[in-house]
Amino acid sequence: MKILLYGDSYVSELVERVLMQHHEVIGYVPCKAPAFPGQMQSPKLWPPSELGSDSYDLALSVFYDRKVGRLSNAYNLHPGLLPRWGGCNILYHTIVEKAREQGLTFHKMTEEFDAGPIVTKATYPVYEHDFIWNLYTRVCALAPGVALAGIDLASHGIWTDSIPPSYYPRSLPMARPGLYLDARTDIEAWIRSQR
Repeated sequence: MKILLYGDSYVSELVERVLMQHHEVIGYVPCKAPAFPGQMQSPKLWPPSELGSDSYDLALSVFYDRKVGRLSNAYNLHPGLLPRWGGCNILYHTIVEKAREQGLTFHKMTEEFDAGPIVTKATYPVYEHDFIWNLYTRVCALAPGVALAGIDLASHGIWTDSIPPSYYPRSLPMARPGLYLDARTDIEAWIRSQR
């Protein structure tokens, strides 16, 4: 299967390595500003609008920070359990809200962010004193396998119905300590969410 990746983060790189062993990765579309840049092996394809619809069989967004233009046969590897954890900065909110479980969701993309039919999920535990870095390393460990399984299931047309997600915005008003102290009493959770 020919796959186009959207994203060039470290997680994108890990997913790309595994996908290259099983599929043809035709290239990747770079992020505007990846948080943790990866070293992609496939060619950089920019702008993606120059690609014909027959250039690839499936598009996969992995921690991509822009809207994907062509949604037909496009999927997203989301760093949260949908529909509860839609939107951005999920690892931050996981710690601040003291969740005890988190995961990754592979879903079909639609016009509404994180609202498409779910193909598959994987979960991991969140412990009381975890930092964001702990959660990020668990995401890195799970992402390649979830992507590979999701592509296989999606190619067979297996997914659930669409469910409207909750949605965390990209901005983090709670990341400023003064606002956080006004809204929350657990400063330790805020500190752990910043590392």
